[in-house]
Parts: sequence; C-alpha cells; structure tokens
Amino acid sequence: MRGKSFVITALSGLMVLGASAAIGSASQAATVKRTVVNVTFKPSTSEADLSNYVYDTVDPTSPNHHHYLTPSEFADKFGQSASYIQSFKDYLNKYHIRSYAYPGNLAMKLTATPKNMQKAFNAKYVKPAKKGYEATTSYKLPGNLSSKVVAVIGLYAQKPTKKATAKKTTKKAASSHALMADLPISNQQPNTNVSANTFSLKYGAGKFAKAYQLHPLYQKGLQGQGQRIGIITVSDIHDGDVATYWKQSGIDANVSQIHHHYLVNPKAEVQKSVNYLLGSPQTETTVDVESASSVAPKADIDLYIGDDTNPNTSDPSAIYTGTMSAISDNQDKQLSSSFSAAPEVTADWGDPSATVKQTSDAFNLMYEQAAAQGITVFQASGDYGPVSQPSAKENHGLSTSP
Repeated sequence: MRGKSFVITALSGLMVLGASAAIGSASQAATVKRTVVNVTFKPSTSEADLSNYVYDTVDPTSPNHHHYLTPSEFADKFGQSASYIQSFKDYLNKYHIRSYAYPGNLAMKLTATPKNMQKAFNAKYVKPAKKGYEATTSYKLPGNLSSKVVAVIGLYAQKPTKKATAKKTTKKAASSHALMADLPISNQQPNTNVSANTFSLKYGAGKFAKAYQLHPLYQKGLQGQGQRIGIITVSDIHDGDVATYWKQSGIDANVSQIHHHYLVNPKAEVQKSVNYLLGSPQTETTVDVESASSVAPKADIDLYIGDDTNPNTSDPSAIYTGTMSAISDNQDKQLSSSFSAAPEVTADWGDPSATVKQTSDAFNLMYEQAAAQGITVFQASGDYGPVSQPSAKENHGLSTSP
C-alpha cells in the first residue's frame, strides 16, 4: 500500500501488521474547528520506583507478584496529585480548553480550537532546521506546571504568513487523496470456493492456530470467553466486512462483540471518512480485527479509534490518545496495535512539539502503567519504514520500550 510497509508479525496469538499511520482524509475540512493535544507527566515518585514495581509484578519471589493495580490505585501510588491536575485544569480553563485527566493521573487529553491551544501554550512556529525537515513548535508553560511535564504531543503553531499556511494545507489535502489502497496485482488469489474449514486452515485462523499450537486451548473450550481485546488504530471499519470474513472462515461470532470508541473526531465524521474511500488505514484495521477475532471468536473487541483526519492532531498524538484511553479504561487485558506513531527519522518525524526521545519517554511511561495494571501490549516492532520513505532501520520507540 502506498506510504505503508506491511510486515506480517505473529505475537502470542495475535496477528499484527507493521506499518506507519497516515495523516489525511478525502473528507478533510477546509478549516480546523478543534485540535487534540496530549500532555504526559512524570510519575509522582521516581521513574525507577515505577519500573521496579512493574518488574516486581512478574517476580515470583516478590510480595507484589501479580499484584496489579487499578487506575485509581495507580494514581495514588505513581500518578500526579489531584491538586496538581486541578491546577493544570484551572490554567487551561482560562483559555477555554477542555481537559480530561486519564485515570491514573499520568497524562491529560486537551481539546480546543487551534487558536486557544496556541495561546495557552504560548506556541511558536519554528522553521525547519534543514531542507526536507518538518517545522516544529516551541511552547512555554508556567513554571509550576512545566516542571512535571515529560512531553506535549500534537501541538501545532501556525506559520506566521497566510500564504505559506495555505500552501501547507493544500499539500496535506492533496496527499490525503492518495490514501486509496494501492494493492499489488497478482494472479495468485485465495480460492474462496472451498469449505470454511479448508479456507481457515489454508488462509486464516486455522493455519495460525496450528502454527502456534492453540488447539489444546480450543479443546478445553477456551475461545476468548470473558476476555476483551483492545485494538489501537487511526481508522474505523465496516463491521460487515469482518462479518463476511467470519462467514467465509466458519467463525461463529457477532458484530455486537465489536465496540467502537471514537477518541479524536466524532463518530459521524469518522464514518464519513471510511465511507468516502477505502483507505490503507481502514484496510489494515479491518485485517487487525479479523485476525484477533478469528483466533479468539468469543472475545469482545474494543476498537480505539484515534482518527486524526481533518487534520486536528499529529499521528503520534492520535496513537497516544488511543493507547492511553484503552489503558486508563482498564477493560482490555490485551492490547494490540499495528500502527507506529511515525517514522523515527528526524527529517520525517511526525510530531511538531515532542521530539522522538520525548515521545518515546511518554510512551514508555504509558506502557509502564499498562504493565502495573496487568495489561499485555502487542506492538508491531517496525521494519524499514514506509515504502515511500525507506530508512536504514525503523526501531520504533513504542516497541523498544523495556
């Protein structure tokens, strides 16, 4: 697919496709009405204390072995204080910014008009350091707030010339129309004129289950009952596409098991986007849901959609929003994502206000909260980056977290 790099990766019973998220949509609006920014905080104790607790939960000799925390307990033990969170909210309220502290008090999600967001953070446009590099955004917060901030992700500052800004918007809009599925043409296609069992063994869950020796679990009647799988994505899907795959594979499941969580754009806008054209993020998300649900057909699927079209936040911010929402909801004990935040190449880095290191630190803290709550994360490990922009290596901070 154009701008994508697909590598099939099997991770402990979940099939994941490695790729980088893409910005843009054919339904892109002419003006941005709101933007989403995420702020990550330092733990209230040292990060070493948090890391040690995480390791203790998997140490059979520790009194904290398998002693997993709820988000509320995590907030009491490692999150920022309620008073600090409230002071941050009070400051943002002055600029008409809607703020939401993710349960756990390790991060906040902010929603506002771009103009108000820029005012609150005193955001300034910083021109690219070199030719071919992306512009960045500098910001400044009051000292009593900034001292505990690890990263501000997704904050854009407007370029100080209307003419240049218009050109940038046009470029984004033009690129959004290029996101149609650009699949390689081949004469070799799946033979769907076979029984469901044969299809599954040759192409789908049956083949996967055999390779990963899942049949002993199936023989005990374990098919994911009582479990929920969270899938982090930047696109919605058509449930009917998944149902068609289930039928072809002989899987007894119901689309009511798929739960859609709209985290950046409203439901109507997200669905308008997927109805307009078949984009590569939608294709990839559909495969993610089909793969997870066919391996564990009795499990519920929570689709956390950080749709970043319009555009109103960065790719790293969209992925962060979805992942942090799932972790703080604490209803899925296994999370899967095949999307990376952005290519880890300085020239192509996808967030204006947080560097690669800052974003990696923010994601690592988020994953430590997940581990402390007993949540397992399956994340595509990266490869050579997008097909359109290959790099020497692509080890994503999301997947290299200790």
